[in-house]
Amino acid sequence: MAPLFDGLAGAGVPVAYRGRPGHLPIAVGGVGFPGGRFDLPGDVSSQFATALMAAAPFGAAPTEIRMTRPVHSAAYLAQTAAALVRAGIGVAHADDFSEITVTPGVVRPCDTACGGDFTSASYLVAAAAILPSRLMLRGLAPDSLQGERSILETVAAMGVEVAWSGDTVTVANPTGRLAGDFHVDVMDGPNIVPTLAAIGAFVEGSLTVTGGALTRLHKSDRIDAMVAELRRLGVDIDPLERQGRVDGFTVRGRPGYEGGVDLADHGDHRNFMSLFVASLRCRRPNRIHGQLDVAQSYPDFLRAFEAGGYPASNAAAGVAGGWWLARPASPALADRTRA
Repeated sequence: MAPLFDGLAGAGVPVAYRGRPGHLPIAVGGVGFPGGRFDLPGDVSSQFATALMAAAPFGAAPTEIRMTRPVHSAAYLAQTAAALVRAGIGVAHADDFSEITVTPGVVRPCDTACGGDFTSASYLVAAAAILPSRLMLRGLAPDSLQGERSILETVAAMGVEVAWSGDTVTVANPTGRLAGDFHVDVMDGPNIVPTLAAIGAFVEGSLTVTGGALTRLHKSDRIDAMVAELRRLGVDIDPLERQGRVDGFTVRGRPGYEGGVDLADHGDHRNFMSLFVASLRCRRPNRIHGQLDVAQSYPDFLRAFEAGGYPASNAAAGVAGGWWLARPASPALADRTRA
C-alpha cells in the first residue's frame, strides 16, 4: 500500500503507521482531502488510483493522477471514471489512463445498475467451454466496462458458441473440445489469469497468456501458484518472463488427466475455483485445499455449480479441514442453466 500512503502523506494528509511502514494498519488524519498531484506506478495496482478518484470530488483542489506506462487494469479506471461522470463530476483522462484529472464538485444523485461480475462468471464459462454442455448466465451487462468480460471473447475465439440476448449470455461447446494455438493479453483483466490456466490445460494445441505480471501482488503469486498446481495434474505448462518478472505462461493441453491428486490454492480464492473447474475433467477426484477461501468473493460458488448440474460434491464429499473433494463431471452433460 506504500504508493498510496506515500502519496497521501506527500499531499499533506497525516498518515501514522500502526505496524510495518507501507502496510495496514494505519491511522489517517481527518484534515480533508487536499487534491493536487499524485504520481503512481502503473504496474502495481489500479486500486490506488481509483481510491484517489473516489475522494477527488471532495478535494480542496483538482486531483491530478499521473501513472507510469503501461497502465495495467485500466478497465477499473474506466469504470470509476464513468461512475463519477454519471454523478456529475468532471473527469478528463488520457486514452490509456496514464493521466487523470478529477474536478471537485457536488455529487449528483443518480440511478445505476450494477451488472454481474464477469470474473465470478468466468469459472462457469470455463466449465461450459471444456465440457460438453450449454450454459445460460443471466444478469451480465453486454456493454460492461469490466476487463474480465474478455473471457467470453477468448472462448469464442477458441470455437465456443457465445450468444447474447439482453442480459443473458449463452455459452455452449457441444463437443467439449478445444483445439488450436491461442494468445491472450490480460493486462486489462488480470483476475481471469487462473481461469485461463484451467482452460488452457485442455486446449489441444497451446494457450499463451501474457500481461499478468501484477498478479504476483494479488492474494498469491497467481501464475507461479497455478503453474505449480497444474503440473501436479500432469499439465504441460511453463511460466513466461518479461523484463525479469513472470508475466504469463504457455500451456499445451490435452483432452484429460488422470487426477486423484491433492491440490492447494495457496490461500487464494481464484486459484481454488480455477483448480475446481480443471478437476471436473479429470478421470479421478482431486482433493483441493482452500475451500474456505472462496468466501472472499463467491461464497455461493459450489452451490452455483450444483444448481447448474455440475458435480460440485455428493453425499460422500464435503468440507473437512478446508479440503474439498472435486468430483469429475459425467462424460455427457445435459443443458445447464444458471442465473
